Amino acid sequence: MKYKCVVSDLDMTLLGPGSVLSKATREALDKLMKSGVLVVPASGRPLGAFPKEILEMEGIRYGITSNGAAIYDLKAGTALYVSKLAPDIAVQVMELLDRYDLTYEGYIDGRAYTAQEYYDDPVRFGAFPAVVDYVRSTREPVEDIRRFLSENRGRLDCIDVIVRQEMKQEVYAQIQEKIGGIYITTSASHLIEISGAESGKHSGVKKLADMLGLRLSEIVAFGDGDNDSEMLKEAGLGVAVANATEKCMTAADMVTDFHYLDGVPKVLYQIFPEVFE
Repeated sequence: MKYKCVVSDLDMTLLGPGSVLSKATREALDKLMKSGVLVVPASGRPLGAFPKEILEMEGIRYGITSNGAAIYDLKAGTALYVSKLAPDIAVQVMELLDRYDLTYEGYIDGRAYTAQEYYDDPVRFGAFPAVVDYVRSTREPVEDIRRFLSENRGRLDCIDVIVRQEMKQEVYAQIQEKIGGIYITTSASHLIEISGAESGKHSGVKKLADMLGLRLSEIVAFGDGDNDSEMLKEAGLGVAVANATEKCMTAADMVTDFHYLDGVPKVLYQIFPEVFE
């Protein structure tokens, strides 16, 4: 078998509407794992925001979380690798962006803490209405998020800048130009995601591959966002779903169908014919 591992983004890639696995996707993953192929979710989500459906799948043992800032043994509930954001970064970012009407959230040890104002009204900050339930079910609201991030600056896995789309490009450029020692990316129209310089899903995949004795050429990677682009480019086969961003599609070796039309299993059927015949 040419490929030994399938790594996939979750939202808008592996997961369908409602952030759930379709029947076809679940059956394909089950067959793959029973045949000995490793399946690894790689997400911008912190561990505490991983869907229960994913965590409870018998064959899924490892997870790459927070855009590669942490890798977990999901069955043991232990961290195999964690990269903390440098203590001064959060304060630097907040000082730099003080004039903008935006807010923040931070991840600590797999838990997500967000501004009370964003928790109460995500749409005000540019989130789509479909995201509201996700935010409220996976985030812990904090009354003063700036103070919280400052007080916990040595504990942060990463931070998100929550900003409306019309300001995003300007804010992103400011951070990229003025703040050093970070990995910066985006997975949603209203998010700018910041973690340590050694982070990124591609770095997480490399680290896990080294732990497991895998070569990158033996890995198939699926994604839809800018934060998936490096992972797709460096995998043995990088596949973008049809709803992917331009940056992600450019990095991919091939493009499959939309996430809500079972784009991932359609490719799995093609590249693992011996499993599905």
